[in-house]
Amino acid sequence: KINRDGSGRFFIADRNSGFDPNRPRKERETVGKGLLRRDVMDDETIKRSTYRAKRKCRDLVSNLMADRLLSCTFRDNVTDYDKAVAVWSTFVQNYRAMLPYKFLINGKVREVTRFDYVAVPELQKRGAWHFHAALNRPHDVRQLRKAWQEAQRHHLLSSHDGNIDLQYKPTKNASVRIGRYIGKYIIKQFEDGLVFRKRYFASRGIPGAETSRFYFLAFHTESDLVEFIEQTCGAKCTGSYQAKAGPHSMICGEFQRE
Repeated sequence: KINRDGSGRFFIADRNSGFDPNRPRKERETVGKGLLRRDVMDDETIKRSTYRAKRKCRDLVSNLMADRLLSCTFRDNVTDYDKAVAVWSTFVQNYRAMLPYKFLINGKVREVTRFDYVAVPELQKRGAWHFHAALNRPHDVRQLRKAWQEAQRHHLLSSHDGNIDLQYKPTKNASVRIGRYIGKYIIKQFEDGLVFRKRYFASRGIPGAETSRFYFLAFHTESDLVEFIEQTCGAKCTGSYQAKAGPHSMICGEFQRE
């Protein structure tokens, strides 16, 4: 899997590692019977789901080609997760209603026509929620702040002057760094006890990763396979490890194009 920013991830599974198609499966929810999935998810399943959400979030940030980090905070101690998410949704609607607009930055006039993002909520030490969002183009901080404060006013918060902070990250592999930064808060959500809630929010239309599938003979070693992937994808492996996925033994790793 290769993202637009050149980062990627690979999984090599042994098809002869004892997979049994007739193995007993967990009971699944049936449409129309009102059985919630949370009733059949154990702690280990929830943990795997959390790490899967983290990987998906990082891939979205990479394919967004993000180079900016937006932080939105409340002055009120907003401890209700659903209310915080509602404010964020209203903020997105408010800001998109302002588009398109032009503003001056670094002596140049820029026009903003889209608002693409990947956002993750984080629980602060005081118990209040706030949001970190990866962005991929210049935005006027004044317009962002106005939309954020109007959203707080719309939801009748006692103090609607919560602030925003926008940081520009013009560094190599900025999207990878930002993805790792906001992705860690998904794990923090699990540690803080947030389960059965949406872990991240992303705008529609973010391009997907380029996915390729290869088949190898069993006698190839791990180093041979990693070398093949590097040569095929034109990338350098940044780390690999052995993993288990049910009955399958796997080699997993990440790479980055130069």
